[in-house]
Amino acid sequence: MPERAALRAAGADEVHGVTQFSDWSKDEFAARMLNPMIGQEKWPDMPVAVPKNITVPNSLDWRDSGAVTPVKNQQMCGSCWAHSAVESVESQYAIHGGELTALSVQQVVSCDADNGDQGCEGGWYYTAWMDYIAKNGGLTTESNYPYDQATSIGRASDCDTTKEKAVTSGTTP
Repeated sequence: MPERAALRAAGADEVHGVTQFSDWSKDEFAARMLNPMIGQEKWPDMPVAVPKNITVPNSLDWRDSGAVTPVKNQQMCGSCWAHSAVESVESQYAIHGGELTALSVQQVVSCDADNGDQGCEGGWYYTAWMDYIAKNGGLTTESNYPYDQATSIGRASDCDTTKEKAVTSGTTP
């Protein structure tokens, strides 16, 4: 953790170079990786809390506090919505006293299907929280229900209800 802080202080914490996307055109990237549901916004009617009378730091990097799991790769599946939902629950779980634990993105991609979320075809992080994770009683671990090959190539596998029910206590949003 201190290494990242030192790199950030020196202005050298970004990473550039050849990636798996380097030989794709802008149109190829958009067709393969961007969520087609973005133009179909469905925003919830939720109040937003505005803190009052508090002092906040100029910056905060939760990686330095051990509250962020390593970066995951959605590969050819349009599952950014599920990654966002799961990874925020992972961080909240760690911040509130649990051990930093990689939770299952695969579970959300495959099992969250009754609210407009569409596996590899896109979805919304907030419906994953409110309509799936909360109602399921939480999430299982990534080691119990890992991202699978079918999902990696853009075809979300069917929900494994046995794995889905093996939730980690304290992982409801």
